[in-house]
Amino acid sequence: MMSKVLFEQDGEVGIITISDPPLNLFGLELIAALITATAEAQAAPIRALLLRSEGEHFTAGAQVDEVFGGLTEAEGAERIEGFLELAQRTERLPFPTLAAVRGLCLAAGLETVLTLDLIWASDTAQFAFAEPIIGLTPIIGGAYRLAARVGTGRAIETVFRRGRIRRQRSPSGASSIVCCQTPSSTRSRSRSRTGSQPARRSPATSPRNCCAPTARKAWPQPTG
Repeated sequence: MMSKVLFEQDGEVGIITISDPPLNLFGLELIAALITATAEAQAAPIRALLLRSEGEHFTAGAQVDEVFGGLTEAEGAERIEGFLELAQRTERLPFPTLAAVRGLCLAAGLETVLTLDLIWASDTAQFAFAEPIIGLTPIIGGAYRLAARVGTGRAIETVFRRGRIRRQRSPSGASSIVCCQTPSSTRSRSRSRTGSQPARRSPATSPRNCCAPTARKAWPQPTG
């Protein structure tokens, strides 16, 4: 049986592909495969990592009944701890990380891409926290990471009102969540190659700091 998440290399670029269309829902099997793929990426001799998905939507969120159904409070807390560990591991990867998003990127998906350094989105991309529908707020730090990109007020509104952040630029700064827009007709799997020098992080890549990471990394310096 084919894994729902695959890791592969293209030269010095690692690629993690979520592959359970049409909605790429985060169930237990997919989450476990994502943890494995992230560990493979961390151990691989790569200098950058791309996270992408198959299908028209990045992900519509988690399979809530499967992930949390029937758990006691203690069991639920333990499961959330595992998700936090994955988010922190992803955030601390020692090389530049990029998410390529189109279509829906909801709840667990938005929490995941916010742990990466950069988000590139098609013009169809929509981002939202769906957790308030079931009486929750983002559980692995997504609200704080979103605030770092779009501002506290916008983040609070998005969480409380289940508002969607669309890719199109607007005076409210909604597009600050992403760093680059690509047409929806662009081939879903474009291969990027790094140059002879790794990308260098600047504290602020735009006046609104839209590409600011949520955690500082000590990227390795090139050798040889």
